This record gives sequence, structure tokens and C-alpha cells, in this order.
Amino acid sequence: MLPPNISKKELLSHFDTFVFDADGVLWTGDIPVPGASEWINTLLDDPEKSVFITTNNSTKTLEQYIYPKLMKAANFLADPSVEFLVSNEDAIFPGPIPGMVLPETGPWSAAIQNVSGRKPDIVFGKPHKEMGDFLKSRVDPGKFDSRRTVMFGDRLDTDMMFGKNNGFTTVWMPTGVGSLLDIEKARQAGETSKIPDFTCRFSEF
Repeated sequence: MLPPNISKKELLSHFDTFVFDADGVLWTGDIPVPGASEWINTLLDDPEKSVFITTNNSTKTLEQYIYPKLMKAANFLADPSVEFLVSNEDAIFPGPIPGMVLPETGPWSAAIQNVSGRKPDIVFGKPHKEMGDFLKSRVDPGKFDSRRTVMFGDRLDTDMMFGKNNGFTTVWMPTGVGSLLDIEKARQAGETSKIPDFTCRFSEF
């Protein structure tokens, strides 16, 4: 069952802080999601609104791990004083063509864990607490209210959980890797933190 739709008018009247995932929400590959830039500009033009983009995508600035890098990381981590820090544990992110997915950081993190025998000391990306703490630190404490903050995302296990873990309203975007089947599976499994409150399409604003 599709989550209830939320309108542009409702979003503007009920929320002050707007948090967006990037891949599959604002763009797919190098292609902008229809209506996304117009919606972002509407929010940026309002001095009462705060806008954040919280992506787990580390491939824009870092090369993907290959065998020599895996070997180097595993050997560094043999020293217990070396911290194991991971940007995120996403398995995939949307590719440049609808229906195509690409490996994210998760598979490389899993490979390092298997070789080193260690678990990460800190995972910075969604849905973990560190990302939420950083976001909250960037808003004037007198203005930030979790109840008036909304998270837009396409993934249930990162974006929706991140929103729920921080007390935000969640809006699922059907433009990325998540699907209605994923939502139904979460409902059947009782995984309430993955179930979005609303859905919408920016192109309909």
C-alpha cells in the first residue's frame, strides 16, 4: 500500500527544516529528478527554511577500493590502536539508467571486515547517530525542532530509518532504489522504523 501523499502546501506550512538524500531523490546518475531543483530553490528562497543534503554516496570524491587498498586497510587494522571508520554501509546506489544499481561502500566495508576480523568503530552515514548529531549542530538550537523537520529519501534502511531515529517526519521518494514491495515487506516484518509517513513527487508540486 502506497504511503499517503503529502502536498507542497502541507510541507511548507508544517516544516522548517528540510533534509534530502541525494541519489535517487534529487538526481539519478547525472540526471536531475524532475521538479527537484525548483523545489530546492523554493526552499532556499525562504529565509525561514533550513535545507540540508545528507548523502551516503562516497564515490563522488573517493576511488572505489581495489585489491591493494583492501590489503592495505586490513593490515593497518591489525593494529588495535588504529580506528576503523566507515562513511556508510549502503550496498548499492541508483545508476545512471533507471533500474541500474551500482555498488556503494557497503561491499568494500564488508570485505575489509572479513579480512581484518574487525567491526567499524564508527559509521558516519545514515541511519547512524553521528549524521543526525552533525545536522542538528548546524541549525540554531533555538530554531531546530525535530517535529518540524522532514526527511526525503528513497531507501528504507538508511533514509527512512535516519528520519525515524531522529524524530523527523519521513517522505519516501519513488525515484530511487526503494520500492512499494520493500515497504510492504517492512510492514509485514513489523519494521516500523523503515515505514515512511508520506510519499510525493517533486514534479507534481
